[in-house]
Amino acid sequence: MEVRPVDNRTHFTGYVDKSLVKFINKEMKAKCYKMAEDAAVYGKTVAPEEIVKVKQLGSGILDKFSKFASGLHEKTAIAHSSMPQGMRTDIFMENPVSDRLVTLASTNQVTEYSLTMHSMPGENLEILNVVADRLLRRNPQEINRSFLSHGETELSHMYDDNDFIQRFLLKKKAKSLDNYAKEIGDTKTNHLDVLEKRFSSELAIEKKKAGLVKKSQALINKIIGGKS
Repeated sequence: MEVRPVDNRTHFTGYVDKSLVKFINKEMKAKCYKMAEDAAVYGKTVAPEEIVKVKQLGSGILDKFSKFASGLHEKTAIAHSSMPQGMRTDIFMENPVSDRLVTLASTNQVTEYSLTMHSMPGENLEILNVVADRLLRRNPQEINRSFLSHGETELSHMYDDNDFIQRFLLKKKAKSLDNYAKEIGDTKTNHLDVLEKRFSSELAIEKKKAGLVKKSQALINKIIGGKS
């Protein structure tokens, strides 16, 4: 038994990562295995229609995730990750424009925006269905903008001390943010231009300071004598 998300990806749509598809399929099987064990206690096998219901639930969840993802930036993924030995599992959204993860459900990191998941396999389909329904009530563009906003915060906190490598990284980050902003419809954002102007201004200031210091040194040498 396996389900696949609806392939509704066109240009500029987010996607359901394979990790989440695999996790939901695993949850479906675990739920059916538990149903089979319960039925065996009463000397029965699990009814086929009950298995179909589980598959329909899993398919519906993936379809909902795919529908919401279609409104996200094309590099935004709705994904799943799990720590070893079941210590932690998360359902989240991510985009490489920032380090931020938007947690939707977790076994041990619950916020007002996320739900608690069970650590036992087969117990999370209903929870994921609620997560998917919640997503469909949100505006995907808000998620797109939140990644941009967080990326801008990261840019503002990046180290800069007139270091060539650091300035290269700053420009690279700024260019990435500008491209992302345009792709989500923000045509006013221009971080790279702001950085270039700032660096140019700082360079002009440094040159002016160096010129003033040179004049002062010449004056000092004239009055005191010798060379600096």
